[in-house]
Amino acid sequence: MKKRTRLFGMLLTVCILMSNVTTVFAAGGENAGIMPHWTDVSTISSRMEVDKWGIATISASGQSSITSSADSVELIVDLQRYKDGKWETIKTWSDKPEATFAAVYERYAIAKGYSYRLYLTVKAYQGNKLLETATDIYSYGAYN
Repeated sequence: MKKRTRLFGMLLTVCILMSNVTTVFAAGGENAGIMPHWTDVSTISSRMEVDKWGIATISASGQSSITSSADSVELIVDLQRYKDGKWETIKTWSDKPEATFAAVYERYAIAKGYSYRLYLTVKAYQGNKLLETATDIYSYGAYN
């Protein structure tokens, strides 16, 4: 019984330490409170999977906030690899559909021996006026 309780406690500790923790800080002052990270962009999402032949399937999307005055968004997706101590863009895709939602779904052959990531940029527009630019990074990690 003691052995089982100790094992459960150790497993619980490992699970807690391995969980992803996000810390949010609120600014002090007159208008103290939690503020949104973006005001005109509501969502940036992405995913990358690589099959056994080295073909990366990239899916990404961006959307403006329903409370924003934005009437269109542009999504730019940069596939980057880590080489010689820096991130280099090896392929770029974009979508600007004249709507408040943009998406990219592409396939691209990548080489083994490098770390990869997606660098995403979403731009919210009202007409031709740029309201906001938001960025996000999806780290795939090493492909060996």
